[in-house]
Amino acid sequence: MPQDRLTAGLAGALVVAGTWLLTEKGVPQLLFHHVTNLLRGKKKRHRNVRDGYRGATEDLSLFYGMDQAAMTTVTPEARLLPQELYEQVVRLLPILCVDLAIERPSDGKFLLVKRGSEPAKGFYWPPGGRIFRGETFFAAAVRKAREETGVEAFPLGVLGVYNTFFPTSNWGSGMGTHTVNICVHMRLVGGGKEGEGEVQLDETSEEHVWVHPREKCHHDPYVQEILMAVASGVCL
Repeated sequence: MPQDRLTAGLAGALVVAGTWLLTEKGVPQLLFHHVTNLLRGKKKRHRNVRDGYRGATEDLSLFYGMDQAAMTTVTPEARLLPQELYEQVVRLLPILCVDLAIERPSDGKFLLVKRGSEPAKGFYWPPGGRIFRGETFFAAAVRKAREETGVEAFPLGVLGVYNTFFPTSNWGSGMGTHTVNICVHMRLVGGGKEGEGEVQLDETSEEHVWVHPREKCHHDPYVQEILMAVASGVCL
């Protein structure tokens, strides 16, 4: 029975392949990752492979070389720049920042804070701030959520990248402020009432509000762009 032997051989090969897929280190997680992306409607990102390339993470970070831990270590010098040096940086370079679209699961609303300093002082704005050298977008987002709002939030994806120019600065540059903002969609997790976190603002903000992305409002155009990106449900 040649046909029966062929069928049995194919079945055996499928069993061996399936066993390898389920036991090989990292393969089940990789399969789960791809299935999850398909269910979320995410498209595969096609990128050219180069020497040392480690692949794109969910927050679009790319790693070249094997020592990822060393490359993502934030030094004390990177965390706190001397004021004179930072004033020079603001005057001469764009500042790379993360802005956080933090979602409250119970009602789908998002957190905005009233800025207490320039630029955009007095505006309702997403929490966020400067990315440290060595931080991925998601790592910076988790840190800024804790520091500025006191909540734990889980990063879901990068909503977009925005290039903003302000006529004012909090650092006396005399030339305003230029920031490049990576907007990260996040969701509250744990802590506070109903497991959704109690907002505890730091000194950079004066008050906070929760807004729904589809409600008609008169927010700043940048904030409106972020809310529209959230409402579309599409991440980069």
